[in-house]
Amino acid sequence: PMPGGSMPGGSMPSGSMPSGPMPGGPGQPNFQQPPPAFGPSGSAPNPGYVPGQHQNYGPGNYAPSHPSGHQFGFDARPETELVKPLRAPQYLASDSLVRAATPTDPWGETTKTLLLVYGVLLVACFVAPWAVGAETNFSWTLLKAPSFAAKLLPLLIIGTGIGAIALGTIPLAGSIRGIAAAILGGIPIIALTVVPNFKWQALLGGIGAALIVVGLLLRSKYTTSMLGRLVATIGVVVILALYLIPTGGNIPIVGLFKALGQQPIQHQMILGHGLGGGLVPLVLTLLALLVWLPGPGNAGTGVLAWVIILYGVGAPIALLLLGGNIGPTLKAGLAPIIYLPVAASGWLAFTGYGGSMILGKSLEAQ
Repeated sequence: PMPGGSMPGGSMPSGSMPSGPMPGGPGQPNFQQPPPAFGPSGSAPNPGYVPGQHQNYGPGNYAPSHPSGHQFGFDARPETELVKPLRAPQYLASDSLVRAATPTDPWGETTKTLLLVYGVLLVACFVAPWAVGAETNFSWTLLKAPSFAAKLLPLLIIGTGIGAIALGTIPLAGSIRGIAAAILGGIPIIALTVVPNFKWQALLGGIGAALIVVGLLLRSKYTTSMLGRLVATIGVVVILALYLIPTGGNIPIVGLFKALGQQPIQHQMILGHGLGGGLVPLVLTLLALLVWLPGPGNAGTGVLAWVIILYGVGAPIALLLLGGNIGPTLKAGLAPIIYLPVAASGWLAFTGYGGSMILGKSLEAQ
């Protein structure tokens, strides 16, 4: 036997105990005692230590804690509580096309910008000279006229201009801004057809153009909806009525094609001043039926809507350039060539975008 009762090779007889002090004796570490505290006070045992309870250490701690309160990051909760059940996706893949075809407030920022831009243009039309001939006249000169009909146009221009800037600046809900824009553009269109005399052709032309623009804009964003197609088609029917309803015993569309066969061709018969008269407006009206092309493409309906909005501005200028006498015509008055067409374009844009926002909200709610 080796000293201390051990056998060579480290073996030990059965029933024997090694000699020497046991752990926990004098001078030996006691593994049953709590570990020393590693706080700033030294290595004295922590009197508040409770076996089996997580011990919070001071600065320099080495025992990380878990949000659930378990030491060393282990969570003793059952596995059924740790594993969360799989959730179904919010949208199915088959719904992606439907969601893409039903956007949310697609004209919110566009309408705000449109109101601000046209509002500034309308105010500029009011303050700019209206005639630069022998005497320079401004719009407020017409406000001194005795008849209300002469005052109506400048009042509508400045009123809608200031109103458009206010609507584009004030924070409003999309539906409220759409309703206000539609009213702002619709009032002048109706008022100018009633004062001084009621002109049903002008009224139908304004209503039909507004419906076509609304339908085209709806079709450009809500590509699978039938509402935009129906609204644009109603507008086309209204405009075609102006070509088909006899006036003075003659059918306008018949007289139009007869004039095209004569020489020289009148430019007025080709261009007109807006939808409801002329060959080009008739073609634009028929092109609006592109809304019936199947989706999901927009069939260029958004671009066509803006062509119709701006056509009333381009046609008078083109007629002026083709007709000659540019200088004397401009000196006689700028309102019928520049100011009124710009204002009419803005009013049509307000009505078109406002109506589209109103109807678009109903589509989003479905």
